[in-house]
Amino acid sequence: MLLQAEENHTIEIHCKPSYHRFLIGRGGANIRKVRDKFGARVMFPQKSSEDDSDTVTIIGRKEKAEAVKEHLLKLIQDLVSYTLFIVYVYFHSQNQIKVKFP
Repeated sequence: MLLQAEENHTIEIHCKPSYHRFLIGRGGANIRKVRDKFGARVMFPQKSSEDDSDTVTIIGRKEKAEAVKEHLLKLIQDLVSYTLFIVYVYFHSQNQIKVKFP
């Protein structure tokens, strides 16, 4: 009974639903690597689900679930940084264009 309780530790993290596809990866490749590396299950909400659509659930032994949580939070942080970088580059490229009229 104690062993089963250790294996069923659940952690929830929240991120924008638009990030889910990047965390999952093409054909599930990214999340499969995470599952294989850490040995914990990661569950994303169904697309049709409207409740808690930003909640990602991690299930596994406590130390493995915590490791997956840290890994996913780092990936989310990287996505946010990358998005902000793209916005910054776009904004500055638009301001650098000088239009001259005859």
